[in-house]
Amino acid sequence: MFKTIDSKKSKGLCVAHRCSNKSTPKDRFCSKHSKRYQKHKNAIKYTYHQKKFRAIERGISWELTVKEFTDFCSYTNYMELKGKTSTSASIDRIRSEEGYHKDNIQILTLGDNTRKMHEDNCPF
Repeated sequence: MFKTIDSKKSKGLCVAHRCSNKSTPKDRFCSKHSKRYQKHKNAIKYTYHQKKFRAIERGISWELTVKEFTDFCSYTNYMELKGKTSTSASIDRIRSEEGYHKDNIQILTLGDNTRKMHEDNCPF
């Protein structure tokens, strides 16, 4: 699924098929294909790091380990249900004032999660 051409490595180019960008000094891919390769290689770990980075960026504590997140994903089937539509799965904090930890997360659809956010913050 992720096609590479190793002969391009000696030229300092990204080894991804049809890419002519320069590779990063410590990697054989350019930054764009490095992220795609990590997602292809281990989707759960990639998603874990994306969710953790986003939570910390929003100022919300993240106390989940990779193992806890993997168990959560297998128990709830999160990786197959996630997406961008209103019926896709999202990770919700049960108690909004607390951070992400194994006793405070659940699966909600994106639509329900959005409604919950607006109910909590709606001034009307």
